[in-house]
Amino acid sequence: MSTVSFRVYLEASDAESATVRVAIPGVRRAFRALDIVPRRASALTISIHAWAYGRTVREVRDSGREVFRPKGTSVLATRGENGALVALFALRKSVHQSQDRTLMPSDAAMSAAFGRGCQLALTHLLRRAG
Repeated sequence: MSTVSFRVYLEASDAESATVRVAIPGVRRAFRALDIVPRRASALTISIHAWAYGRTVREVRDSGREVFRPKGTSVLATRGENGALVALFALRKSVHQSQDRTLMPSDAAMSAAFGRGCQLALTHLLRRAG
């Protein structure tokens, strides 16, 4: 069972209504498969080494490491302490991610989140009215 993180907040309100948003990162993939393509580059960079996870190529370069594409490969690499080639990122033209229903919070967690959102909205509306 995976833990799903999400945020509940009051998005907008007026004298007669309030909008509560429950934001769940990546929720679109819970309902359908996604095809991801690069927007500003010629390829997607997929971390394939622990050191590269959570970092962009720029961040790796800014840390002082040289990043290069070895001839004839579809990876970006650097040199390790001993001079050995270390592959950091795989380069891909696109990525397909299958639908994954486990990205959704449990019904109990969603119900509790909506309840908190309603409380936020009511508190906000009562303060405005008072």
